[in-house]
Amino acid sequence: MFETEATLNTFLLSYLNQSLDDLREDQWDEVPISELHSVRWILTHLAIVADMGLVLLGHAKECPTAWHVAYGPKSKGLTHEKIRPTREELVEKVNTLYPKVARAAQSASKELLEKPHQLELLRKSAIQTNRQLIAHLLTTHFATHLGQLSAIRRQMGYPHLF
Repeated sequence: MFETEATLNTFLLSYLNQSLDDLREDQWDEVPISELHSVRWILTHLAIVADMGLVLLGHAKECPTAWHVAYGPKSKGLTHEKIRPTREELVEKVNTLYPKVARAAQSASKELLEKPHQLELLRKSAIQTNRQLIAHLLTTHFATHLGQLSAIRRQMGYPHLF
């Protein structure tokens, strides 16, 4: 279970790291495309979503609660004025938490995975079970925000990566 999603997430993590290699941290709070997110918001949001996945799978939360509040689904999508995790913190968290989620998903019970998820935001979507929610977290949710990061890079004048 989740072998494909884990493989795709490994690919996405690699692409994310390549996307960050040439960005300076002082650019992480810019919003070059109106109504889009900042790079810091994207990275912190990805970290806390992985954290939420770990909790859903029965593991302890690893990101500070302040990150969850400042960069959660109902946040403004911009860098929070007071809560600004560093590049090092965020890269480490994202690169550590997603493989943990993939491993935890692979060893999760069928009973837990088949239960209806409790995420109100997606309750009326096609995603109905914990299994589907974790698959989304590892793939399509991550890819959506990676696409935003790619667009931000291009607006800043950086070349495409492939």
